[in-house]
Amino acid sequence: MPSCPPPPKFTGRDTFSSRSKKSSFWNWIPFHPFLFAAHTILFLVVHNNVEFWANAAVPMMIAFAVIALELLVFGLVLRDFRKGAVLVSIWTIVFFWSMPLFGMMRETGIVHLGSDVKYVFLIFFPLSAWLVWRTKSSLESLHLPLNTISSTLVLFVLVSGIMPSFGAVGLKDENVVSHSQISMSPDSGTADLPDLYLIVVDGFGGKECLDKVYGYDDEPFYAFLEQQGFQVSRNAFSNYSRTNLSMSSIMNLDYHDKVLSEQIMKKHSEPFDRAVEKKIHDSFVDDFLREKGYQRILITEFVNELEKFRPDTEKTFHFGKSPEFFPLLWNSTLLTTINDNIVDREANRLQTLAVFSALKQTTFLSEITPKYVHTHIVCPHAPFVFNEDGSCPEPYNEKFLSSERKAELYVQQHKFVVRQLEDIIPVLIENSKTDPVIIILSDHSTRWLRGFTGITDFQRDPILDTYQNIIAIRLPGEGHTPLPEHFHNVNLFRYVLNELFGTNYEMLPPRFFRHVKGRVDETTEKVLPVFQDTETLSP
Repeated sequence: MPSCPPPPKFTGRDTFSSRSKKSSFWNWIPFHPFLFAAHTILFLVVHNNVEFWANAAVPMMIAFAVIALELLVFGLVLRDFRKGAVLVSIWTIVFFWSMPLFGMMRETGIVHLGSDVKYVFLIFFPLSAWLVWRTKSSLESLHLPLNTISSTLVLFVLVSGIMPSFGAVGLKDENVVSHSQISMSPDSGTADLPDLYLIVVDGFGGKECLDKVYGYDDEPFYAFLEQQGFQVSRNAFSNYSRTNLSMSSIMNLDYHDKVLSEQIMKKHSEPFDRAVEKKIHDSFVDDFLREKGYQRILITEFVNELEKFRPDTEKTFHFGKSPEFFPLLWNSTLLTTINDNIVDREANRLQTLAVFSALKQTTFLSEITPKYVHTHIVCPHAPFVFNEDGSCPEPYNEKFLSSERKAELYVQQHKFVVRQLEDIIPVLIENSKTDPVIIILSDHSTRWLRGFTGITDFQRDPILDTYQNIIAIRLPGEGHTPLPEHFHNVNLFRYVLNELFGTNYEMLPPRFFRHVKGRVDETTEKVLPVFQDTETLSP
């Protein structure tokens, strides 16, 4: 009698094992690669209040298609569909979560690898792939926890607000303040105080910096400011290489050093950057002007910065549109290591133009007096979206720009900002009920061609490109103390308050700092000689 062939043997590497057939649907089917990707995309939809169908539906379908292809490829290579799914989830988590995770860790000072996350990926993913390939198990036991974790993350996002945002477009109506909504009346006892405009032009380089590093003479603009009644420091320096530190120091009339940094972090129990930013809008200057009867008005282009502002601010104006989804998604993934200059150029243009337009239209502001108008214009800082005439330059990738092209992009946008300011300043003066105070300054230098936040090259040009800025102050009346020849940001409001209100704040000696690896390092010994010896480029 012929013998029967033995039954086929099923191993852990077989895709459809007998054990798999008995497993639950949720345990066996690997949904988790798709859910991990969906979580990141949906989180960006909710966090930025954008419409899902118009912005995220296509990226979601593309992500799902790529994941399906990866499942097929890894399943064939590993000869096991379920092991391939685990590897795809590892890749998906690394791809979508590395940049946000390391950004958070860098802010809290845990690690300092933010810009080098791609190297962690190059180590972590191949190592994981090798371990998955070497294991004899089909890793079926991982699918239940991975499916559960990924679905829970998606559920949290949905509950936190994804459903309302499917029909939302742009900004929420309750956040938008129109000109007609202002109904405040001035206090009769403060009506004679001058309005005060603080106009921060981000990354506006100083005179010698532009002349020596960029080959551009900004003397005509300095001459224009002086004709409008400004005192202009041709040897002005920021004390910091980074915006939040610089503005916190300016608004609190003191240096923000290591000790103060630690105190602020402990007081607010928040990451370093977040705690420092609170001191910009919850500052000594705000309290001082509030006590004098000033009403505070903010003009900004950032929706997400509203939460940083003081709750007692009378009015906040923000303009433009919500950020486009594609740049947000790109910059939240490892794709940013390929090109970190993916931006919504049109949104940047519209937002900047809207802020300039708000400053020009001072008739609605003149109904409130005295007022303190705080405006931070993120221009001529990168990204570069303006030529001198207001047109948009050709798209660029910063990594492939020559020094000459870098300089050209900055100078063109710088000229555009100058043209806008030359148009705005006479309007502010003419439309104010009293002779106004106008302050134009930059938080740091261009920090583009030779400068850097964590400056390490302390030659003359890099120092100029990191620290030298513009400070121009217009005060009402005559007989004011001349602006010191060597002037720096920390003394800005010490000088202004002394001249306006007769206070007696001493001018602080110059100190300089850089921001590197989550901490504040003092650079005074290396920067001070250049600050003191800077050539004064007089007309």
